[in-house]
Amino acid sequence: TQDGCTSQSVTVGVPNSDDMPNASIIITQSVICPTAGNQTVTATVEGGEGPYFYDWQGDDILSVDDDEAVISIDPDACDSVYSFYIEVVDINNCVSTAYATITARDVEAPTIDESLVSIVLDECSVDDAPAAATSVDELEEMGITVSDNCTDNDDLVVTYEDAVTGSCPIQITRTYTLTDHCGLQTSTSQTILIQDLEAPVAEESDVEEEVQGCSLADAPALVTSVRELSQLGFNIEDNCTSLDDMTFTYEELSHDNCPIVLERHYVVYDACQNASDTLWHTIFIMDEEAPVLSGTIAPRLIEGCDITALGDDTLIHTVAGLQELGLQVTEDCSFDALVVYADEQIEGHCPIVVTRTYQVEDLCGNLSN
Repeated sequence: TQDGCTSQSVTVGVPNSDDMPNASIIITQSVICPTAGNQTVTATVEGGEGPYFYDWQGDDILSVDDDEAVISIDPDACDSVYSFYIEVVDINNCVSTAYATITARDVEAPTIDESLVSIVLDECSVDDAPAAATSVDELEEMGITVSDNCTDNDDLVVTYEDAVTGSCPIQITRTYTLTDHCGLQTSTSQTILIQDLEAPVAEESDVEEEVQGCSLADAPALVTSVRELSQLGFNIEDNCTSLDDMTFTYEELSHDNCPIVLERHYVVYDACQNASDTLWHTIFIMDEEAPVLSGTIAPRLIEGCDITALGDDTLIHTVAGLQELGLQVTEDCSFDALVVYADEQIEGHCPIVVTRTYQVEDLCGNLSN
């Protein structure tokens, strides 16, 4: 040239925009569960001229293989967005960039269809309640259906809490809580009623007893507890309530005289007021002791020719008359009702011997000596 410089021509090719590469990223799901696992994404290119060179960028890219990348998903991150992009360069050094995100989120708690059926048990205590379910399988065997959008049933955590109220019946409100992988919870409750429906029973329903005595005052003292009642021979037991915690009611009636019959009718109740059959304690108050005659009647000598010489000296028929003769009469129960029996035997001629024999009988037919 005029300035002494040389020139050189260069041919620059500018590609048509229709021939530029256009990259995009194919994602199976843009919103996934945190537990879905690592995600494989694929880049596609339209236009440009191959071969293509791929450059994946992102903090959560686990591995790359040309047009594919594996995104690492943290299962414990329950509301996270994973961002990444790819830069594609074709043989002409034309560049295309694509961006994408995957959202890992779980906002849905487990769901429970149907309700747990209430249970009524003829038992005694909270300890008789059935064992609580500890898995979803066990809960579903009880008639409900459980599901969760992100967590497998086998991985749902089942916990429970019992609230106990009342006594007859005992009511247990058992609340189950299902927790998914992200801590979202759903609860359902079951009512368990434990009711003692069995009454106390006794080996014997009728116990008889004989005592020596004259009146109702000689009867044994009334029992003060079911334990004492059982020891009379009834041998009482209950499926749930101890002897010391049972109660009783009774009624008493008497009749006859020899013996006096005293009937005590008992009904025993357990802690839930289940009533036993009536128990009969029959007491026979027996007067089996005969009156006692003691002392002697002095012999008497009466002058005369025959039996008429006795005159007014006849047989005695009263206790007072016997006492006037010098006898002592002892009777524990029915002194005022004693009956005197007298017998006379006449023997011989010179002298005529008159032998008089006396016996006393009480109200119950007991004869003295």
